[in-house]
Amino acid sequence: MDNTSNVHVGLGKVSLKEELLRENVGAFVNALLLAKPAGLKKTSKFAGYVNSFHMCST
Repeated sequence: MDNTSNVHVGLGKVSLKEELLRENVGAFVNALLLAKPAGLKKTSKFAGYVNSFHMCST
């Protein structure tokens, strides 16, 4: 995590099959959501915790 709370992570190489990449993304998002601090209060369970998700090949 950087100083603006952005999480940077490698999820796979460009040569990885799409199915495996989808599995990696799913596992990462699940782990990220499970790591949500208990004290973070919003109206729904994950509201405000993940605002956006961007993926690129570089």
